[in-house]
Amino acid sequence: MLALLREPLAIGQVFNVGSDREVTINDLARDVRRAAGSNSPIVHIPYDEAYAEGFEPSTTLEEIITDVIAEQRAASLA
Repeated sequence: MLALLREPLAIGQVFNVGSDREVTINDLARDVRRAAGSNSPIVHIPYDEAYAEGFEPSTTLEEIITDVIAEQRAASLA
């Protein structure tokens, strides 16, 4: 996930970050906004454009959110 943040070709693309628990896309978006202290708009795209089949997660959703926010905050301070 962190490598995607640094990859220019990933901008505007969609990636399945996976999780071991079921979560709606709206709940995920709200979790990210809340964890980041953000009021960013939530933008919807079709499910079949957002997710590929066959992905097995190795990191929890909460860990991914925390790592991404920490990485972005560190980058903004650099």
